[in-house]
Amino acid sequence: NLKYNGCPLDKTIPNMGDACEVMYANRALSRKSVEEGKGFDVIDLDPYGSAAEFLDGAVQAVRDGGLLCVTCTDKAVLCGKNSETCFGKYGSLSLRH
Repeated sequence: NLKYNGCPLDKTIPNMGDACEVMYANRALSRKSVEEGKGFDVIDLDPYGSAAEFLDGAVQAVRDGGLLCVTCTDKAVLCGKNSETCFGKYGSLSLRH
């Protein structure tokens, strides 16, 4: 994908560890932390299931003006099919129209 999209390989760092740990370790909380190389220009969350557990770390790790992409496979929960599961995962109730 990187070569196909013309992305520079030296700007991309793959990780096979805990995504939350990586994001928290690279928080872009201040201008100084960004100057030190912290934070990401783009974060793409595409977990199997809910992205809820990754959102806090992702929001803190994306730089100002950066792009945070979130895709979830639990649409049925969010759209009201399983209201009990929605409450358990998100602490909210889904509405059906």
